[in-house]
Amino acid sequence: MTLGFVMVSCIRLDGSPLVHERYHVRQSMIWGPLFIPAYLALAIPFGYRRHPMERGARLAAGEHAG
Repeated sequence: MTLGFVMVSCIRLDGSPLVHERYHVRQSMIWGPLFIPAYLALAIPFGYRRHPMERGARLAAGEHAG
């Protein structure tokens, strides 16, 4: 989970998961204080798997976009 510039995880992040979370950091920089409200608002119609911000992070990390 990414909160601004802080990544919170129970495991060491490297490789694809790190790239995924760093993409969320970039999104947070672009959206600023609107990032969390926008993320939550998009979660309502799209859910997690189809969420545009998650899809972008998965693509950046080379994961299956789903």
